[in-house]
Amino acid sequence: MIMIMHLKELFDAASKTETYETSKVLSRYKMTNGFSKNNHVLKIIGYIKKLGQLSFVMDHELSVDLVL
Repeated sequence: MIMIMHLKELFDAASKTETYETSKVLSRYKMTNGFSKNNHVLKIIGYIKKLGQLSFVMDHELSVDLVL
């Protein structure tokens, strides 16, 4: 039981770190010159999906705002 609790703590910490890093990249992501709008939107959607996989709940309206 102690080992399971320890493993859960380790993976929770890793998940929180990955969630933080992904949200940081997403919030700072900007479209650069020469980069297509389609690729930009797909990249943003990819970050949003990754956060969803990490159990980070994001409001739909915020997701749309981030893409726009």
